[in-house]
Amino acid sequence: MVEPIGLAGTLIAIVQISSKVVSICYEYRRSVKSAPREISQILEEVTSLRNIVEKLANIAETDEGPTSLPSLRAMTEDNGPLSICLSEIESLKTQLKPEKGWKAKGKALLWPLKQVEVHEHLQVIGRVKGTLQLAMSADNAASLIEILASTRSLPMIKDDVSRLTSNLDCLGQDTNFRRLMDWLSAPDLAPKHESERKKHIPGSGQWFLQHEVYQAWKQGSDPIIWLRGFTGCGKTVLCAAIIDDISRFPAASPSTAIAYIYFDANGGHTFDTAKILRTIIMQLIYQTGNLPASLVDLHKKCGQTHLLQKRVYGTRQGDKPSLAEFEQVLHDQLDELEHLYLVFDAMDECEHFNQIYAALQLIKKISEASPGIVHLLATSRYLPEIEDCFNDLDASCITFEIDEVNHDIRQYIRTVFSDDPRLSRWPNPVQQEAEAELMAKAQGMFRWADCQLQVLRRCKTPSAIRETLRTLPKTLDETYSRVLSSIDPADISLAQRLLQWLVGSLRPVRSLPNYIRFRDLHMSLKASVE
Repeated sequence: MVEPIGLAGTLIAIVQISSKVVSICYEYRRSVKSAPREISQILEEVTSLRNIVEKLANIAETDEGPTSLPSLRAMTEDNGPLSICLSEIESLKTQLKPEKGWKAKGKALLWPLKQVEVHEHLQVIGRVKGTLQLAMSADNAASLIEILASTRSLPMIKDDVSRLTSNLDCLGQDTNFRRLMDWLSAPDLAPKHESERKKHIPGSGQWFLQHEVYQAWKQGSDPIIWLRGFTGCGKTVLCAAIIDDISRFPAASPSTAIAYIYFDANGGHTFDTAKILRTIIMQLIYQTGNLPASLVDLHKKCGQTHLLQKRVYGTRQGDKPSLAEFEQVLHDQLDELEHLYLVFDAMDECEHFNQIYAALQLIKKISEASPGIVHLLATSRYLPEIEDCFNDLDASCITFEIDEVNHDIRQYIRTVFSDDPRLSRWPNPVQQEAEAELMAKAQGMFRWADCQLQVLRRCKTPSAIRETLRTLPKTLDETYSRVLSSIDPADISLAQRLLQWLVGSLRPVRSLPNYIRFRDLHMSLKASVE
């Protein structure tokens, strides 16, 4: 049972404990390998609750009379919504709190909650938020009636109207935040990052993560690193590992932030300088929990124009925010930070070279305006025009070396042989023979090695395994050609249609079964008509 500490005291307690929960979740995000998505769900829901309750606490402190805000005050009673919320947040904090001194003991930090437990906590918090909104609506109506019926002086009426306006602002805060985020139209790259980080084999990539240039960059001495490598060498997976490594860096703190962009040609996103800015701004908002006032003002000014719409001839020039206005928002965010680490992967996959140049010039401009704060790490293939761009920025260059990448490929092959249900049943001599053949021909190409392992999974006898190893393709292009040539003749027509659909799709394809079902329905309708 919660002690009767009053409305304002209860609200302040919820704010304080919510802030501790948010802080603990950020500690887990930095320290837990492959942190579960439940962390982000808790962060979003608890941060939203905290922001609303914080506003309510400010209102309650100014409304000290026992008859003011009656609906909210009733919620502090035993087993009332606010009492339940306080107990729920306290319970969540207790369950999440790591063991004291876990770092000093050299223990790994493990996520303590099951998915169903997280769901139960969030359900309670969500119900409380809804009840708070209903109570606020009732109190707002009562306040309005009181204002209209009272004969008090004009200054007192003005104060009541101001309080009512503040209450209504609080009620709409959560909705307005979501509207602002929708308006910002920045892509959510977290699923892409999560997909790549799952491919990373623990312990691999150490040749780079221990590199003296990278270590100096983390400490803030080198502003820009260009990591270049050939196609298929594992740049994107290493990028995901770098992002995780930065998040666990001892210097990471509330004044340190990370933002990343995957310039993935298959991801369905094209990045011009405006979208790059919006993506960084959005990631910093969710990471720091701070919403820049300049962005709120910009949304009020231009919120009726969707940022993905092209300007129509005859519309006012001020309808759509300028690049300079978004730059100012980012500068306001940087004023609150000591370090911002930016990771840009696969910049060579930008649709046009001028996008690469514009993006790097943007980072240069921002870095010069906030010296010592912005640190960029970018990956790409080696292209002379990209090299010229990074030379102009005086960037440090690190190249993927075949011997170093081969060491990681060997580790990857052994992990697959150990964990894969089918390959792990092979006799050790056969596994060793396969490893030797793959390593002899991999030449630093992670993607090539992975493709060959997919083919080897289908081999059922030692003789079939050895025949496959004897005739391994030499390049990725030859590998892809063999995959296409191995399609069953009965499936060639379907494969052709699927490839046509993939090539012609305007958006990333998430589910081929939907297309297959649509095609089957189309064919059956066509047959019935004929």
